Amino acid sequence: MKICLISFDFWNYDHHIVDALQKKGIVAHHINLRGYKHQYPTIFHRIGNFFNKLILKKNTKKIKREEYILNELAALGKQDQILIINPEIISVSTHKKIKKLTNRYIAYLYDSSKRRPISHLLEIELFDTVFSFDPEDVKTYNLIPLTNYIYFEKKIPKIGDVKYDCFTISYLDERLETMNRIAEILKQKNLKSHFVVVGKNKPDGIHPNIIFTEERQNQQQVHLEINKSKTVLDLLRDEQAGLSFRIFEALGFQKKIITSNKYVQEFDFYNPENILIIDPENPDIPKSFFETPYVPIPQEIYRKYSLEGWVEDVFNLK
Repeated sequence: MKICLISFDFWNYDHHIVDALQKKGIVAHHINLRGYKHQYPTIFHRIGNFFNKLILKKNTKKIKREEYILNELAALGKQDQILIINPEIISVSTHKKIKKLTNRYIAYLYDSSKRRPISHLLEIELFDTVFSFDPEDVKTYNLIPLTNYIYFEKKIPKIGDVKYDCFTISYLDERLETMNRIAEILKQKNLKSHFVVVGKNKPDGIHPNIIFTEERQNQQQVHLEINKSKTVLDLLRDEQAGLSFRIFEALGFQKKIITSNKYVQEFDFYNPENILIIDPENPDIPKSFFETPYVPIPQEIYRKYSLEGWVEDVFNLK
């Protein structure tokens, strides 16, 4: 079987899908658009592209990127299945060409349609299957629900490794206000937090217990910090309802979760002993939540959210 994944692997999650497929003996390839760099021959070509976008609404960079996808697929040959993650980045005309190069064309929406409009692609029969991680989009567009996944082997926690009561890392955005509130609550309860915010310019009013950095953290660095903490804080972004990768990283490390995402209680891995749901405007975080042990998830439930289970569901490999 030949399977190809097309995506912008911004956060370095997607390549794990290809690794999991290859472990099953499948000929799998990843067209990673994050790695594609369009080179302008001269500064005049760059200026010309600017005016094309401004006046003619024609983006040379996007056109070349889509040509790159089609050239890569032509070299790979016809695929049994192609999965594209967040397909709104590709034009309808190119989607139609991709569809001719595979027996099954699949889309996974790892973002809310409120953040990344998708209706123009769903109104026409482009995809054989469309999955979405956002429960509201699933209902609105009659899509197949699909969460993210635990992309690494389950970790066995060691008490001696724990140095913090709560850890989180996020980019600088609207969640900072809630993070400030929680940092102060934990401080008042004499609980040690390790909160990291990544951005370009340090904002005013950031809580003194929050670390601000301009350096992007890789997965290995994030994993080291999760391993050192009793709990992981997961804050929902505006106009998004799906479960973030932070939830699944916590599950993989068998750590408790504090989250503002109320939808988490609809999943079979939910256990109030492990997961505390908070109101971001008025978070209530009892100290007792940190004092009770993590309750392991039954293996049959855990496997559903492992990467192995995920690829079996998406590509019908069971």
